[in-house]
Amino acid sequence: TVTRNATTVSKTGISDLIGQDEGTIFANIKVSELGVWYFSLSDGTNNNWLFIGQRDIGGANKIRLFLRSNSIYYIDFYSPTISNGIHKIAFSYAENNASLFIDGIKTEQNNNCSIPLGLSQLFISGQGYSTSTISQNVVGNLYSLQLYKTKLTDTECIALTTI
Repeated sequence: TVTRNATTVSKTGISDLIGQDEGTIFANIKVSELGVWYFSLSDGTNNNWLFIGQRDIGGANKIRLFLRSNSIYYIDFYSPTISNGIHKIAFSYAENNASLFIDGIKTEQNNNCSIPLGLSQLFISGQGYSTSTISQNVVGNLYSLQLYKTKLTDTECIALTTI
């Protein structure tokens, strides 16, 4: 195991790969100890972005999801404590509807949110809207990250995230 300070990995100009009106984001991760990592999609500002990551909250690993559109936070959600090991996460969205699935269970649904527009940048383990590095160590693994341009059904998300 190698532990080092986080390095910002970013890719810009990918708006054609991200579903702008609807989509699903899937991640296959491994949590190995308390720590911090995340990935986010943004328009390059702090006004519109989607953030999914692992946080050490009071000595417990939790998945955090937040959604910000036009500078308004529509979702700021922490999962129940997750154990060390492999976890599968999917976030699906369309119009004003967004859902989060962790390990085959729908853990969050919001039917009154605004999906951020103009998402064109992907950041992994860095500041969600800039290319600054963070001083916390990245702990765990991101095995895969998949972007779908359509909102998968609940049944499809459950099947995709079931361990």
